[in-house]
Amino acid sequence: MSALREFQTSFRGYLTGSGEEAAAVAAGFIASGFADNASIYRNNVRHAHVGALSAIYPAIRALVGEDYFDGLAARYANARPPVSAVLAGYGAGFNDYLATRPELSSIPFLPDVARLEWAMNEAFHAHSSFSLAPDEAARLFAGRAVDFDLVASARLLALDHAAFDIRAAALESDAGHIAAITESRQHLVVFRAAGAVTAETLSPGEFAFLRRISLGGPLKRAIAAGFEAEPGFSPAEALGRLLHLGVFRTPSNQGN
Repeated sequence: MSALREFQTSFRGYLTGSGEEAAAVAAGFIASGFADNASIYRNNVRHAHVGALSAIYPAIRALVGEDYFDGLAARYANARPPVSAVLAGYGAGFNDYLATRPELSSIPFLPDVARLEWAMNEAFHAHSSFSLAPDEAARLFAGRAVDFDLVASARLLALDHAAFDIRAAALESDAGHIAAITESRQHLVVFRAAGAVTAETLSPGEFAFLRRISLGGPLKRAIAAGFEAEPGFSPAEALGRLLHLGVFRTPSNQGN
């Protein structure tokens, strides 16, 4: 390994590491007179990582408290440093990390809230695609070309907790509302429309219907999936509602 490469590797370990690893590298920096500058870089990097996670997970920050979140985010960054300079894509595994923290076991809905917030982040940064308008859908049916696809930003979530309601209450600092939420499982579609990210709750049939569409195949297969998940599923009502929401994409548009 070249001297430059060795220095770069050591410096990266110092910036993102903790404990003995960082201390060992720091000792070398002290000996070379580089310690003060290195410490500034390290603090800036840690601040950037915590700031990126705070921006993506505001409800988690609200639920656990700012001070605890900052320490938690720093530990996450030490354990799983980013692999890209684009921090908008950093934190994909934060929900799994939350699930491993024993001190958070009394807040079992945290990982699901984190899954929702990550899906919202992905939807915000996804490629653009035009939503299918109801009149366009009518022409598709008339021409028997009835296969649909979802807009590029759409994300489907099957959650064990009412993360949508919990997130909204957390951002409003409404602890009483959170305590009163008794709903368990929740199905959501997260997508971007008119430049804004939104999340909508789905019935079990609607969720199964959209999930089947996202996997490809004819519309009749998606309708069958809806009936299987929810005996009272109404394809006409579901299509009407979902078209109104704008979750289907125009077939001729491939995004940009």
